[in-house]
Amino acid sequence: MSLATYSGSDEDASYNFNGKKWRWSRFLTPGEKNKFNNLPQVKIKIDKNVYKNVYADFEVKASDLDKDELKFVWDFGDNHRSYKQGTRHKYLKTGNYKASIKVSDGSEEVIGKFKVEVKKFPHQDIKIVGLSPNPSGKDSDFEWIDIKNESDGKVNLKSWSVATGWKILYNHPIYEKLIIEAGEIERLTRDMCRFTLNNKRAKIELRYPDGEVAYDLEYDKKDESVKDDEIYEEIDGKWKWTTAQNNAEPTLANAENTGDTKDTEEEIIKILDEFLGKQSLDPDKKDFKILLISFMGNIGLLDSIINNQEIVSGALAVKHDGLTYVFTRNNYLEEHYVIKFLKSLGFKINSLVNKIILIFI
Repeated sequence: MSLATYSGSDEDASYNFNGKKWRWSRFLTPGEKNKFNNLPQVKIKIDKNVYKNVYADFEVKASDLDKDELKFVWDFGDNHRSYKQGTRHKYLKTGNYKASIKVSDGSEEVIGKFKVEVKKFPHQDIKIVGLSPNPSGKDSDFEWIDIKNESDGKVNLKSWSVATGWKILYNHPIYEKLIIEAGEIERLTRDMCRFTLNNKRAKIELRYPDGEVAYDLEYDKKDESVKDDEIYEEIDGKWKWTTAQNNAEPTLANAENTGDTKDTEEEIIKILDEFLGKQSLDPDKKDFKILLISFMGNIGLLDSIINNQEIVSGALAVKHDGLTYVFTRNNYLEEHYVIKFLKSLGFKINSLVNKIILIFI
Protein backbone atom coordinates (compact mmCIF):
# COMPACT_ATOMS: atom_id res chain seq x y z
CA MET A 1 0.00 0.00 0.00
CA SER A 2 1.33 3.46 -0.94
CA LEU A 3 0.19 6.81 0.38
CA ALA A 4 1.01 10.29 -0.94
CA THR A 5 -0.19 13.64 0.33
CA TYR A 6 0.27 17.14 -1.02
CA SER A 7 -1.12 20.60 -0.47
CA GLY A 8 -1.84 22.84 -3.45
CA SER A 9 -0.66 22.40 -7.02
CA ASP A 10 0.48 24.51 -9.94
CA GLU A 11 -1.33 24.19 -13.25
CA ASP A 12 0.03 21.49 -15.60
CA ALA A 13 2.24 19.96 -12.90
CA SER A 14 2.45 16.34 -11.79
CA TYR A 15 3.41 14.81 -8.43
CA ASN A 16 5.70 11.83 -8.89
CA PHE A 17 7.81 9.37 -6.92
CA ASN A 18 11.50 9.13 -7.93
CA GLY A 19 12.29 6.03 -5.90
CA LYS A 20 13.26 7.99 -2.79
CA LYS A 21 10.76 10.77 -2.35
CA TRP A 22 7.82 12.51 -4.00
CA ARG A 23 8.61 15.48 -6.22
CA TRP A 24 6.73 17.93 -8.37
CA SER A 25 7.44 17.95 -12.11
CA ARG A 26 6.32 20.06 -15.04
CA PHE A 27 6.51 16.96 -17.27
CA LEU A 28 3.19 15.10 -17.66
CA THR A 29 3.87 11.40 -18.40
CA PRO A 30 0.69 9.35 -17.72
CA GLY A 31 1.35 5.61 -18.10
CA GLU A 32 5.06 6.25 -18.75
CA LYS A 33 8.23 6.56 -16.72
CA ASN A 34 8.28 9.64 -14.50
CA LYS A 35 10.43 12.47 -15.77
CA PHE A 36 11.95 15.17 -13.55
CA ASN A 37 13.65 18.47 -14.22
CA ASN A 38 17.05 19.41 -12.80
CA LEU A 39 17.00 21.26 -9.51
CA PRO A 40 18.70 24.67 -9.37
CA GLN A 41 22.23 24.72 -7.98
CA VAL A 42 22.49 27.31 -5.21
CA LYS A 43 25.38 28.94 -3.34
CA ILE A 44 24.74 31.59 -0.69
CA LYS A 45 27.10 34.49 0.00
CA ILE A 46 26.57 37.06 2.78
CA ASP A 47 28.81 39.54 4.59
CA LYS A 48 31.12 37.97 7.15
CA ASN A 49 30.18 40.60 9.73
CA VAL A 50 26.64 41.91 10.04
CA TYR A 51 25.99 44.93 12.27
CA LYS A 52 22.93 46.65 13.69
CA ASN A 53 21.73 49.62 11.59
CA VAL A 54 24.29 48.85 8.86
CA TYR A 55 23.31 47.47 5.47
CA ALA A 56 24.65 43.96 4.81
CA ASP A 57 24.95 42.36 1.37
CA PHE A 58 23.12 39.12 0.55
CA GLU A 59 23.76 37.29 -2.71
CA VAL A 60 22.88 33.87 -4.09
CA LYS A 61 24.67 32.34 -7.05
CA ALA A 62 22.23 30.02 -8.83
CA SER A 63 22.31 28.00 -12.05
CA ASP A 64 19.86 25.65 -13.74
CA LEU A 65 20.79 22.98 -16.29
CA ASP A 66 17.31 23.23 -17.84
CA LYS A 67 17.80 26.96 -18.41
CA ASP A 68 14.60 27.66 -16.49
CA GLU A 69 13.87 31.17 -15.30
CA LEU A 70 14.64 31.34 -11.60
CA LYS A 71 12.79 33.27 -8.92
CA PHE A 72 14.17 34.23 -5.51
CA VAL A 73 12.69 34.90 -2.09
CA TRP A 74 14.87 35.99 0.84
CA ASP A 75 13.49 35.69 4.37
CA PHE A 76 15.77 37.59 6.76
CA GLY A 77 14.10 36.26 9.91
CA ASP A 78 12.90 39.67 11.08
CA ASN A 79 9.61 39.77 9.14
CA HIS A 80 11.29 41.33 6.10
CA ARG A 81 11.74 39.79 2.66
CA SER A 82 13.39 40.54 -0.66
CA TYR A 83 12.75 39.12 -4.13
CA LYS A 84 16.07 40.03 -5.74
CA GLN A 85 18.92 37.64 -6.45
CA GLY A 86 21.35 40.06 -4.84
CA THR A 87 20.08 42.47 -2.22
CA ARG A 88 20.93 44.50 0.90
CA HIS A 89 19.27 44.40 4.29
CA LYS A 90 19.58 46.34 7.53
CA TYR A 91 18.79 44.72 10.88
CA LEU A 92 17.47 47.14 13.50
CA LYS A 93 18.33 44.99 16.52
CA THR A 94 21.26 42.84 17.58
CA GLY A 95 20.76 39.09 18.03
CA ASN A 96 20.66 35.80 16.13
CA TYR A 97 18.26 35.41 13.21
CA LYS A 98 17.12 32.30 11.30
CA ALA A 99 17.12 33.29 7.64
CA SER A 100 16.57 31.50 4.34
CA ILE A 101 16.67 31.83 0.57
CA LYS A 102 14.15 30.06 -1.65
CA VAL A 103 15.01 29.51 -5.32
CA SER A 104 12.28 28.28 -7.66
CA ASP A 105 12.58 27.11 -11.27
CA GLY A 106 8.81 27.02 -11.89
CA SER A 107 8.45 23.36 -10.96
CA GLU A 108 10.32 22.88 -7.73
CA GLU A 109 12.00 24.90 -5.03
CA VAL A 110 15.38 24.73 -3.36
CA ILE A 111 15.52 26.26 0.11
CA GLY A 112 18.79 27.23 1.77
CA LYS A 113 18.70 28.00 5.48
CA PHE A 114 21.33 29.94 7.43
CA LYS A 115 21.84 31.89 10.63
CA VAL A 116 22.75 35.57 10.90
CA GLU A 117 24.45 36.98 13.98
CA VAL A 118 23.85 40.73 14.21
CA LYS A 119 26.35 42.62 16.38
CA LYS A 120 26.85 46.22 17.42
CA PHE A 121 29.21 48.12 15.14
CA PRO A 122 32.66 48.62 16.74
CA HIS A 123 33.30 52.34 17.28
CA GLN A 124 36.99 52.88 16.45
CA ASP A 125 38.76 56.08 17.51
CA ILE A 126 38.80 58.10 14.26
CA LYS A 127 39.05 61.88 14.02
CA ILE A 128 39.24 64.72 11.50
CA VAL A 129 42.55 66.61 11.69
CA GLY A 130 42.34 69.02 8.75
CA LEU A 131 40.22 70.25 5.86
CA SER A 132 40.31 72.58 2.86
CA PRO A 133 37.01 74.41 2.15
CA ASN A 134 38.31 76.80 -0.52
CA PRO A 135 41.10 75.30 -2.66
CA SER A 136 42.30 77.03 -5.81
CA GLY A 137 40.15 76.27 -8.81
CA LYS A 138 36.67 74.84 -8.58
CA ASP A 139 35.93 74.19 -4.88
CA SER A 140 33.58 71.30 -5.48
CA ASP A 141 36.31 69.35 -7.29
CA PHE A 142 39.29 69.82 -4.99
CA GLU A 143 37.95 70.08 -1.43
CA TRP A 144 39.41 67.54 0.97
CA ILE A 145 39.28 66.31 4.57
CA ASP A 146 42.22 64.69 6.39
CA ILE A 147 41.24 61.83 8.71
CA LYS A 148 43.44 60.18 11.34
CA ASN A 149 43.10 56.66 12.72
CA GLU A 150 43.86 56.71 16.44
CA SER A 151 42.71 53.13 17.05
CA ASP A 152 44.95 50.07 17.34
CA GLY A 153 44.08 48.48 14.00
CA LYS A 154 43.51 49.56 10.40
CA VAL A 155 40.09 50.93 9.42
CA ASN A 156 38.26 50.95 6.10
CA LEU A 157 36.02 54.03 5.81
CA LYS A 158 33.88 52.64 3.01
CA SER A 159 30.20 52.81 4.12
CA TRP A 160 31.04 55.53 6.68
CA SER A 161 29.70 59.00 5.88
CA VAL A 162 30.41 62.72 6.20
CA ALA A 163 27.54 65.06 7.09
CA THR A 164 27.96 68.78 6.33
CA GLY A 165 25.84 71.90 6.65
CA TRP A 166 24.93 74.42 9.34
CA LYS A 167 21.35 74.42 10.59
CA ILE A 168 20.64 71.20 8.69
CA LEU A 169 23.32 68.56 8.06
CA TYR A 170 23.21 66.53 4.84
CA ASN A 171 24.70 63.05 4.92
CA HIS A 172 27.20 61.98 2.23
CA PRO A 173 28.18 58.27 2.16
CA ILE A 174 31.77 57.25 1.43
CA TYR A 175 31.45 54.97 -1.60
CA GLU A 176 35.09 54.11 -2.22
CA LYS A 177 37.48 52.03 -0.14
CA LEU A 178 39.67 54.22 2.09
CA ILE A 179 41.94 52.18 4.37
CA ILE A 180 43.76 54.00 7.17
CA GLU A 181 46.46 52.14 9.08
CA ALA A 182 46.74 52.60 12.86
CA GLY A 183 48.21 56.01 13.69
CA GLU A 184 48.15 57.15 10.04
CA ILE A 185 46.36 60.00 8.24
CA GLU A 186 44.59 59.65 4.88
CA ARG A 187 42.90 62.27 2.72
CA LEU A 188 39.22 61.99 1.82
CA THR A 189 38.36 63.67 -1.50
CA ARG A 190 35.19 64.20 -3.48
CA ASP A 191 36.11 61.29 -5.71
CA MET A 192 35.22 59.07 -2.75
CA CYS A 193 32.47 61.11 -1.07
CA ARG A 194 30.37 63.97 -2.47
CA PHE A 195 30.62 66.23 0.60
CA THR A 196 30.63 70.05 0.34
CA LEU A 197 32.36 72.57 2.62
CA ASN A 198 30.98 76.09 2.90
CA ASN A 199 33.43 78.99 2.50
CA LYS A 200 32.11 80.88 5.54
CA ARG A 201 30.84 78.42 8.11
CA ALA A 202 30.04 74.75 8.42
CA LYS A 203 29.37 71.93 10.84
CA ILE A 204 30.94 68.59 9.95
CA GLU A 205 30.29 65.13 11.34
CA LEU A 206 32.22 61.97 10.54
CA ARG A 207 29.72 59.17 11.05
CA TYR A 208 30.07 55.43 11.59
CA PRO A 209 28.08 53.17 9.23
CA ASP A 210 25.44 52.75 11.96
CA GLY A 211 24.80 56.52 11.94
CA GLU A 212 26.53 57.32 15.24
CA VAL A 213 28.95 60.28 15.25
CA ALA A 214 32.65 59.39 15.36
CA TYR A 215 33.90 62.99 15.34
CA ASP A 216 32.41 66.45 14.85
CA LEU A 217 33.68 70.01 14.47
CA GLU A 218 32.59 73.39 13.14
CA TYR A 219 34.08 76.62 11.86
CA ASP A 220 32.61 80.09 11.46
CA LYS A 221 34.46 82.90 9.68
CA LYS A 222 31.71 85.38 10.63
CA ASP A 223 31.71 88.23 8.09
CA GLU A 224 34.76 86.92 6.23
CA SER A 225 35.21 84.07 3.78
CA VAL A 226 37.82 81.35 3.76
CA LYS A 227 40.79 82.53 1.71
CA ASP A 228 42.03 80.60 -1.31
CA ASP A 229 43.99 77.52 -0.20
CA GLU A 230 43.43 78.36 3.48
CA ILE A 231 43.38 75.22 5.61
CA TYR A 232 41.62 74.54 8.89
CA GLU A 233 43.70 72.03 10.86
CA GLU A 234 44.34 70.80 14.38
CA ILE A 235 47.76 71.83 15.69
CA ASP A 236 48.83 70.88 19.22
CA GLY A 237 45.24 70.16 20.17
CA LYS A 238 43.86 73.49 18.85
CA TRP A 239 42.13 74.23 15.56
CA LYS A 240 43.77 76.99 13.51
CA TRP A 241 43.56 78.52 10.04
CA THR A 242 46.85 78.11 8.15
CA THR A 243 48.15 78.60 4.64
CA ALA A 244 48.68 75.83 2.12
CA GLN A 245 52.47 75.89 2.64
CA ASN A 246 52.05 74.36 6.06
CA ASN A 247 50.19 71.42 4.58
CA ALA A 248 52.41 70.53 1.62
CA GLU A 249 53.48 66.93 1.27
CA PRO A 250 56.77 66.44 3.16
CA THR A 251 58.53 64.56 0.40
CA LEU A 252 57.86 67.29 -2.15
CA ALA A 253 58.30 70.22 0.24
CA ASN A 254 61.82 69.09 1.10
CA ALA A 255 62.79 68.10 -2.41
CA GLU A 256 64.72 71.31 -3.11
CA ASN A 257 66.90 70.79 -0.04
CA THR A 258 67.88 67.17 -0.75
CA GLY A 259 70.29 68.04 -3.54
CA ASP A 260 69.17 64.95 -5.46
CA THR A 261 67.72 66.45 -8.65
CA LYS A 262 67.30 63.10 -10.39
CA ASP A 263 65.11 61.61 -7.67
CA THR A 264 63.05 64.81 -7.52
CA GLU A 265 62.52 64.79 -11.28
CA GLU A 266 61.46 61.13 -11.32
CA GLU A 267 59.04 61.74 -8.49
CA ILE A 268 57.42 64.73 -10.22
CA ILE A 269 57.11 62.85 -13.52
CA LYS A 270 55.46 59.96 -11.69
CA ILE A 271 52.89 62.28 -10.15
CA LEU A 272 52.24 64.07 -13.45
CA ASP A 273 51.72 60.75 -15.24
CA GLU A 274 49.22 59.73 -12.59
CA PHE A 275 47.13 62.91 -12.45
CA LEU A 276 47.67 64.68 -15.75
CA GLY A 277 44.37 65.24 -17.55
CA LYS A 278 42.15 63.67 -14.90
CA GLN A 279 40.77 67.06 -13.85
CA SER A 280 40.16 68.30 -17.40
CA LEU A 281 37.28 70.75 -17.69
CA ASP A 282 35.36 72.11 -20.67
CA PRO A 283 37.95 74.11 -22.68
CA ASP A 284 35.28 76.57 -23.77
CA LYS A 285 34.75 77.79 -20.21
CA LYS A 286 36.66 80.89 -19.18
CA ASP A 287 37.76 79.30 -15.89
CA PHE A 288 39.33 76.40 -17.77
CA LYS A 289 42.40 75.06 -16.03
CA ILE A 290 43.72 71.72 -14.84
CA LEU A 291 45.29 71.39 -11.42
CA LEU A 292 48.55 69.51 -11.64
CA ILE A 293 50.34 69.53 -8.31
CA SER A 294 51.30 71.70 -5.34
CA PHE A 295 55.07 71.94 -5.15
CA MET A 296 57.61 73.83 -3.07
CA GLY A 297 60.69 72.75 -4.98
CA ASN A 298 62.69 74.06 -7.92
CA ILE A 299 60.38 76.06 -10.21
CA GLY A 300 62.68 75.89 -13.22
CA LEU A 301 63.00 72.12 -12.91
CA LEU A 302 59.27 71.60 -12.77
CA ASP A 303 58.69 73.95 -15.71
CA SER A 304 61.13 71.95 -17.84
CA ILE A 305 59.44 68.68 -16.91
CA ILE A 306 55.93 69.97 -17.60
CA ASN A 307 56.99 71.26 -21.00
CA ASN A 308 57.92 67.69 -21.94
CA GLN A 309 54.54 66.29 -20.94
CA GLU A 310 51.54 65.81 -23.18
CA ILE A 311 49.31 68.88 -23.00
CA VAL A 312 45.74 68.41 -21.84
CA SER A 313 43.02 69.01 -24.44
CA GLY A 314 42.40 72.74 -24.85
CA ALA A 315 45.34 73.85 -22.71
CA LEU A 316 47.92 76.06 -24.39
CA ALA A 317 50.27 76.97 -21.57
CA VAL A 318 51.53 76.16 -18.09
CA LYS A 319 50.75 78.70 -15.41
CA HIS A 320 52.21 78.97 -11.91
CA ASP A 321 49.46 80.04 -9.52
CA GLY A 322 51.00 80.46 -6.07
CA LEU A 323 52.32 76.99 -5.29
CA THR A 324 50.10 75.36 -7.87
CA TYR A 325 50.99 74.55 -11.49
CA VAL A 326 48.07 74.39 -13.91
CA PHE A 327 47.53 73.99 -17.61
CA THR A 328 45.57 76.97 -18.86
CA ARG A 329 44.75 78.92 -22.01
CA ASN A 330 46.73 82.12 -22.75
CA ASN A 331 43.87 83.69 -24.63
CA TYR A 332 40.33 82.49 -23.91
CA LEU A 333 39.12 84.02 -27.14
CA GLU A 334 41.62 82.06 -29.18
CA GLU A 335 40.19 79.21 -31.25
CA HIS A 336 40.40 75.70 -29.86
CA TYR A 337 43.28 73.73 -31.38
CA VAL A 338 40.82 71.10 -32.74
CA ILE A 339 38.98 73.83 -34.68
CA LYS A 340 42.30 75.09 -36.00
CA PHE A 341 43.22 71.57 -37.10
CA LEU A 342 39.92 71.02 -38.93
CA LYS A 343 40.21 74.38 -40.71
CA SER A 344 43.77 73.55 -41.73
CA LEU A 345 42.69 70.11 -42.94
CA GLY A 346 39.85 71.66 -44.96
CA PHE A 347 42.26 74.14 -46.56
CA LYS A 348 44.65 71.33 -47.57
CA ILE A 349 41.83 69.24 -49.05
CA ASN A 350 40.54 72.24 -51.01
CA SER A 351 44.05 72.93 -52.38
CA LEU A 352 44.44 69.29 -53.42
CA VAL A 353 41.08 69.30 -55.22
CA ASN A 354 42.03 72.50 -57.10
CA LYS A 355 45.33 70.92 -58.24
CA ILE A 356 43.50 67.83 -59.54
CA ILE A 357 41.03 70.00 -61.44
CA LEU A 358 43.88 71.97 -63.04
CA ILE A 359 45.44 68.73 -64.34
CA PHE A 360 42.36 67.83 -66.35
CA ILE A 361 41.66 71.34 -67.71
